[in-house]
Amino acid sequence: MTALRGSRKRTSGFSLVEALVTLALTGVLLAAIGTLTGQWLPVWRQGFAGVQRLEALDLAVQRLAADIAAAKPVTASGAFATPIFIGGPDAIVFVRQAIGPAAGERLEWVRFARQDNVFARARAPYAPTADDHAQPTFADPVELARGAYRFRFSYAGPDHVWATNWVGRSTLPVAVRIDVFDGDAAAPLPLSTTVALRIDAPASCAGQASVGGCLGRLSGAQ
Repeated sequence: MTALRGSRKRTSGFSLVEALVTLALTGVLLAAIGTLTGQWLPVWRQGFAGVQRLEALDLAVQRLAADIAAAKPVTASGAFATPIFIGGPDAIVFVRQAIGPAAGERLEWVRFARQDNVFARARAPYAPTADDHAQPTFADPVELARGAYRFRFSYAGPDHVWATNWVGRSTLPVAVRIDVFDGDAAAPLPLSTTVALRIDAPASCAGQASVGGCLGRLSGAQ
C-alpha cells in the first residue's frame, strides 16, 4: 500500500512537456486576440467618432431650427415695410429675441454663415437705424460645424413655392428648409429638416385680408 501511494504522488500533476504545450497554446491564443483587437479597434474608434460628429451636427441643426423659428418681423429703421431677413442659399441673417440669463426683452441680430471652413452662429445687439440695408458688426461666433459639412437653405412663402433666396420681401418666409450635406454628396443627410416660423408679419396685421396691403398702410402711416 505504501509503494502504491508513492507511485500516485510521483505521477500526479502536469509534466514539463504538458506545461510547455499549455504555455504555447496560451501564447497563440493571446496573439490571435491581439491581432483581432488591433484590426477591430481602429474601425470601432472611427465608427464612434462618426457617431459623435453626427450627434454634434444634430445639435447644430436643432440650434438653427430654434433660432429661425423665433425670427421677428422687425426692420432696421422701425418701419414694417421690409422686415430684416436676409436669406441666401448658404447664409441667413435675421432678428430674434435675445437669449441668455440676462437677455430680458432685448432683440438681437443673428447670422448663420460659413467662414474659414467653419459654420458658425454670430450675433449683434439690435437697434433701429436710418439705413434699412445696414448690417451691424457681428461678434461672439459659436462654432456649429467644421470641415466638409455644408448647410443649404431654401425658403417658402404662403404659396409654398421654394426659393433659394429671401431678400427684400414684405414678410418673413412661412418656412425654411435646412439641408445638410456631407462634402460634395448629392443627397442631404437624414437629419435635414424644415422649420415653420412662428410669426411672419406684425401682430397688427393678423386677420387682415391682405398682409401686403396692411404692411403698406403701416409703412405709409409711419
